[in-house]
Amino acid sequence: MGMNYYLQSHPCPTCKHSGVRLHIGKSSVGWPFTFQSHRKMQAYNQPSRPSINSYEDIEHYVLDLNYIITNEDHDMIQLPEFKKLVDEHQQECMFDDKNNDYYTDRFGYLWCTMEFS
Repeated sequence: MGMNYYLQSHPCPTCKHSGVRLHIGKSSVGWPFTFQSHRKMQAYNQPSRPSINSYEDIEHYVLDLNYIITNEDHDMIQLPEFKKLVDEHQQECMFDDKNNDYYTDRFGYLWCTMEFS
């Protein structure tokens, strides 16, 4: 069982719709927190937005671009709480990455270049 997390623009106060919602990772039992890489924002019709390839990029979206982090239940997660959750789910994980679909950022966080949920 796991929980998915998203970066999203602030919802409209009237209709509660959020224009942008990007899957940024998943916390699953027995796995380290796995982040979803977004190397080509053009695929989301967002070519002017920076790509997301590291935890620093997520911080940039939250702190500088005014995005929020939510889970799949639409609960808002503050950045310090999210960082704590990620850090608590770090562990050594041995797997065979024959296709080079995974990498780690400078913090040692696991990133996947393929879409997953």
